[in-house]
Amino acid sequence: MAEAFGEEHLRTYGHRAGSEEPVELVNVELIGQGVPEHPRIPERLQIAAAEPVHDERTAYFGTEDGWLDIPVFGRDDLTDIIDGPAIIEEYDATCLVPPGTQASIDAHGNIVLQLGQSIS
Repeated sequence: MAEAFGEEHLRTYGHRAGSEEPVELVNVELIGQGVPEHPRIPERLQIAAAEPVHDERTAYFGTEDGWLDIPVFGRDDLTDIIDGPAIIEEYDATCLVPPGTQASIDAHGNIVLQLGQSIS
C-alpha cells in the first residue's frame, strides 16, 4: 500500500518521499449496507380511490364521438382502474384516455392503457 501511494504521489505531483520515509495512514472511509430479511417498502402503495382533480374538461374525439366533457385526474391520485374517456395530468405530461379504454397503474408506477376494455 505504501508503494502504491508513493507511485500515485509521483504521478500526481512529480515527486515522492524516499523509501526510508514512513507512510502514515490518516483516514479510512468505509460504507456498508445491510440486507434486510424483508423489503423495507411495499411492492405497491395503496392509496384511496382516484377522484377527479378538476370537474371536467372538454376534449374532441373525432367525428364519431365529437366533443365530450371528461373528468381530469391527477397522476398521483390514479390507483384504481378508470374508464375512458378521461385525462390524467402530471407536472410534466398529460395522458389522454380515449373512449372505450381503461387506464391503470402497474406495479412499477407506469400508466397502462387497455384499448377496448370499457366497463361502462
